[in-house]
Amino acid sequence: EKIKRNEKNNPFPQSLDNQRRQAIALGRFDSHLWLHEIKKETLVIASENDLFTTPAEQRELAKSIPEAQLMIIPGGHNSVTEHPELVSQAITGFLLS
Repeated sequence: EKIKRNEKNNPFPQSLDNQRRQAIALGRFDSHLWLHEIKKETLVIASENDLFTTPAEQRELAKSIPEAQLMIIPGGHNSVTEHPELVSQAITGFLLS
């Protein structure tokens, strides 16, 4: 029910074709070879119920970036719209630290 409500409130909904193209592109993308080159502090925000980019994958991402911090928040793949206040607090806290 919440997903349906979020979709209705989304001012920029993706078509199924756009979602398909995005999934294909992400399936080919691999950043593992260069993540260690990131020299800036980095915040990785993961959602505990994200089935598309799982928390385990986000943990690996954070481990691969030397100065990364990992924050896991509630929600699924659309956590930015599901919990905007948590995402905003996480980013603000990171930037002010």
